[in-house]
Amino acid sequence: MMQPSWRHRLQQAFSLERYEEPLTDQERRLLEKIAEAIVRRRLETPALFILESAKPLNYLGSQAMAFFEPVVRGLFAATDYGRVRRILERRQSVECLLQEIENRSAGETSSSANDLDGAAG
Repeated sequence: MMQPSWRHRLQQAFSLERYEEPLTDQERRLLEKIAEAIVRRRLETPALFILESAKPLNYLGSQAMAFFEPVVRGLFAATDYGRVRRILERRQSVECLLQEIENRSAGETSSSANDLDGAAG
């Protein structure tokens, strides 16, 4: 197998293509799982606030997760931690998570309103 030249490797060293790749179905399912956990705990508002304010820093946040990974893995059984970190390296991931939280929150709100209407009627 032929090794790429140093010039080719240098050109690819600063490429952002990897961070522009669309999310896979499996990655979207993981974000849906995270959104579901946030909505189930009724943390939509703080989660949306934090994610919106930190959206420009998502790559930096993913790198912080990489730094703290040994500590987190030592304290918790974090099976999806590395996958979440890699997903958050991509620019569109935070927006996708925000939309998923908003969609699930809207669904939760409408079902709660229907429950209240049924109880009042």
